[in-house]
Amino acid sequence: ALGQATADGGGAYSFTPATTLEDGTYSISATATDGAGNTGAASTALTLMVDTVVPGAPVLSVTTPTNDSTPEMGGTAEAGATVTIYSGGTQLGQTTVTGGGVISFEPTTVMSDGSYTLTATATDGAGNTSPASGAVSLVVDTVSPGVPTVVVSSPTSDNTPTFSGVAEAGSTVELSAGGQSLGQATVDTGGLYSFVSGALSEGGHVITATATDVAGNTSGASGSLSLVVDQTAPEITLTGGEVTVAHAGTYTDPGATAQD
Repeated sequence: ALGQATADGGGAYSFTPATTLEDGTYSISATATDGAGNTGAASTALTLMVDTVVPGAPVLSVTTPTNDSTPEMGGTAEAGATVTIYSGGTQLGQTTVTGGGVISFEPTTVMSDGSYTLTATATDGAGNTSPASGAVSLVVDTVSPGVPTVVVSSPTSDNTPTFSGVAEAGSTVELSAGGQSLGQATVDTGGLYSFVSGALSEGGHVITATATDVAGNTSGASGSLSLVVDQTAPEITLTGGEVTVAHAGTYTDPGATAQD
């Protein structure tokens, strides 16, 4: 027996064991004995689980920087626990951990552009709450970079010309000819890029460029740039009659000079 309690005038009772129950599962039943000493049948057994063990701190993960203002957050925690996610000291929301221990959470409130420090706690079914997870940094950036510039020498006899220009530092510039991608270049910390294309066919090409920042935002296309690749040598055509030039003499005709 765990102990006894006296029912009040309304038939209700309350009982707290005097001895601490260890963690584990118990089958609890009760009997009632009236003032005359008559004892009733035992109640239906009730299962009680005592769990005083605090779950481990969750591990939180998120893709950053991101252009998603309601970014998905993931990680791991005790299966079945309720994970509460915070930005600084502000609660973003809660999610239930899957049976496999996986966290999946997406805020219902839009997060404005900026930097955030995220943490999480896990609370198990018994009400034990873990320590906070390690802090995870998140940057939300939904602003598209500026339109890049493109420079190339034209006309040129080089069918693998070098393109250069200016764009947002750290972004990726993609160059296209007539809508077909030529390739990509990463912009340096000074905002400059350089790109050598693959072999281009001889003739005219319309070049444009876009810049995509590390958060995934893509700029508008640059203005169209005309590039002419010309690898055909010029032809020389001579017209007119023969001219005899005296020894050590010269002959000059508009546009031509002969000398012996």
